[in-house]
Amino acid sequence: MPRSVKWLTIVAFCIQLVQTGHSPSQPSPHSYPHTHTHTRTRTHHHPPPQTRHACVFFIFFRCPMSLIHPIRQSCLPRFCPKGFTLLEALVVLLLLGILVALAAPAMSDLQARHRLHAQAGAWLDSLVLARTEALRRQQRVTLCSRGADTSTCDRASEWQNGWLVFADDNGNAAFDAGEALIESHAPLPSGVWVDVSSTVKGYFSYNAEGRSQTNTDAFMAGTWRFCRGASSGGWKVVVNALGKPRMEPYEAVTCP
Repeated sequence: MPRSVKWLTIVAFCIQLVQTGHSPSQPSPHSYPHTHTHTRTRTHHHPPPQTRHACVFFIFFRCPMSLIHPIRQSCLPRFCPKGFTLLEALVVLLLLGILVALAAPAMSDLQARHRLHAQAGAWLDSLVLARTEALRRQQRVTLCSRGADTSTCDRASEWQNGWLVFADDNGNAAFDAGEALIESHAPLPSGVWVDVSSTVKGYFSYNAEGRSQTNTDAFMAGTWRFCRGASSGGWKVVVNALGKPRMEPYEAVTCP
């Protein structure tokens, strides 16, 4: 008998058994006429619930699985293959590789955006630290762009090599011997650039009252724009005339 005919026959048998509660070969209890009240009642042996449950399992699970895996369903239980075949494993690995290839560029871009945000946040933290230390020490505290030797100020580097935060005892906006170094920040990572306004090219300073002030006692205000070449979005840190810093996103037109 063909496989499809055999499955359909078994399914039809199970459906009738589940619906009526008796086998098609057994006559229905309503088919016997009741001519006499004292007629012996025929006892019908209904299949046990386990048989009906097995048929339900067969209809909704065994039969569909046989259509998906006909080879495994037709073999003897003792010799049926277990686990995955080599072909199935290769298909799963292929799909996994495709998903990883699609997700890798997005993850790389996400990591770069987080790195850019971290650098802008680090500069904001340094500004807040300098202002706090100026108030606590009651003296001028200066931030300057770091030089190549990491212990001097270099206004020409324009913050790309990192920055220093120090107690500016003599108020000359330069880190001199004997002055207390509060913080030293490493150079910006590759691919991250900072563009600053002309008023804060090489240093930024807070006086004892926590206000931004030049070494000639004029007020200071400026903007630092952090960007990366592969993206049009960036972060900028703005300090107003009172010395209060804030960070906000911006659309970078050009990035150095």
